[in-house]
Amino acid sequence: MAKVLLIGFAILVSLFAGAWAYWKIRGESLAGPWLETRARIVAGLTTAAVCGALFAALGVHKYFGNETPWTFSLFLGVCGGICEGVLYRGRLLERHHPNAERPPTNDQ
Repeated sequence: MAKVLLIGFAILVSLFAGAWAYWKIRGESLAGPWLETRARIVAGLTTAAVCGALFAALGVHKYFGNETPWTFSLFLGVCGGICEGVLYRGRLLERHHPNAERPPTNDQ
């Protein structure tokens, strides 16, 4: 049970860090497509760095067997970063931002 709580805590901390980075880059104005892209990339990288570091420090890779290398924890952190950058995009701190509108997508 403690392992699950530690993993959940590490993911939550890293998602908050990614959301903070997303809104820090986005600023208070309505973002254009390039600013939105940069904010997503920075949020994903921040989440991946924090999550990978926390997972490696907590030894999450050992939960999958003693022979699993520590780089597996970093891989899981990168997976979390991809989720933040592509799917979540700062949603954890969205209600605290003064201009949380998303730009329209130009998929044509």
